[in-house]
Amino acid sequence: MFGGVQQEEEFEQHPGDEVPNGEDEELLNDGEGASSSSSESSASDSDDDESEDNESEDGSGEEAEELDGEPNVGVADGDVPLYPNSRISLAESLIMILTLSLRFSLSGECVELESKDSVCERCGDNTKSAFFIEIQLIHQLQKLFLRPGFVEQLMYRFNRVKKHAVNYEDIYDGNVYKEQIENGFLSHVHNISLMWYTDGIQIFKSSKFGVRPLFFSINELSYKARTLKENTLLCGLWFGKLKPKPNLFLKPFRQTFQTFKTDGFRFHVPEGDQITVKGKLLCGTCDLPAKSLFMRSKQFNAYYGCAKCYSKGERAPAGRTTVHVHPFTPPVEVRLRQNNEVIQCARIARRTEKSNILGIKGLSILYFLMPDMIRGTGIDIMHQLFLGVCKALTKFWFDSFSGELFSCSAMTDIINERLSSIRSPSFVQRMTRSLAELKLWKAKEYKLFFFLYAIPALNAVKF
Repeated sequence: MFGGVQQEEEFEQHPGDEVPNGEDEELLNDGEGASSSSSESSASDSDDDESEDNESEDGSGEEAEELDGEPNVGVADGDVPLYPNSRISLAESLIMILTLSLRFSLSGECVELESKDSVCERCGDNTKSAFFIEIQLIHQLQKLFLRPGFVEQLMYRFNRVKKHAVNYEDIYDGNVYKEQIENGFLSHVHNISLMWYTDGIQIFKSSKFGVRPLFFSINELSYKARTLKENTLLCGLWFGKLKPKPNLFLKPFRQTFQTFKTDGFRFHVPEGDQITVKGKLLCGTCDLPAKSLFMRSKQFNAYYGCAKCYSKGERAPAGRTTVHVHPFTPPVEVRLRQNNEVIQCARIARRTEKSNILGIKGLSILYFLMPDMIRGTGIDIMHQLFLGVCKALTKFWFDSFSGELFSCSAMTDIINERLSSIRSPSFVQRMTRSLAELKLWKAKEYKLFFFLYAIPALNAVKF
């Protein structure tokens, strides 16, 4: 019995940092189309949007049909000059065009030119095109290591002073990071680990064309330093009207990280010497739709859609429709997902020709890039808590349920007066707006309201 479902095959044990075998290579290519070329080309992609609200009971509903033509997404080296002897690179040119489009709200028609090169050779259609570029990680790291004082900043994990011994105060206190110290990899002063993040950006309101950047940050820097713009590594950009194929998007980084982990790279430092640095992709996060895409699993609103456990969930009525919920009815006995079981689910799904096994649709390259893809992929606090639970509660209290006993809408004026009179702490850079502008609140405002202002603002309010 596995996660409440009987499986015909037993799960093999796979330790972390696996190297894919022949069958796994086929799993990585399933649904990803042809391999990417070294130069930019047009692509015919498949729009695999799923209406997962209508999943069948066993969680193995039919996937959306692929569009005609196999995807052939092109990848370009972002560090090459825009033209011979150019002072800017291809990546810098694309970023400047993107910045111009965002600054002046240009429509898709303004920046999209007809070109015979963008027509797919297989289906003759140019409406399914998608491109991505790789901006080389190692070159960017070399520039950081040449910066005076950067190597000393990487010693933060050894020199920091904890406020309380048992607290989780930074990534170094987590089990995933501690395991890499215990096995000796991150106990070496020059070795580093990286965190990934990606999010989709819709450039034009009138078009589906969007951009998805891929960022890396260095965990060994202090939290303040690792979140600075100059220390954030932009290593990939996906362009197109369709969602990215994650294994194609991540494929250029696979060999880089394999070499980075086993042999390392020689970096120049300001003193003129060279040091050997090894690195791993340790962890990362993104919003829930992107998480299911990059982990090649079912979405959060499908059966077995949780990326952390084997909770199946169930459908619950919500007005004229239904929503997917995971009811908490003690005793709750749900097993957590294990990293070594992901590849087994992918193999069984492929052998039995099922759309998914326990929510796993296929094998992600992240499985081989990270020591533990399941534990290393974090829960996105912004969407889960601030724009999820916190936003839902404020909606119940102040927005659409004025006739209910739990509504606080009758006290809105009093609460607004209290919010306007609150003097924020010195570390708060943005005041929370009035409840009259609740629909315009950002994630930061929900965070500040619930963690700082809710108790004094709601004091003596009768529900």
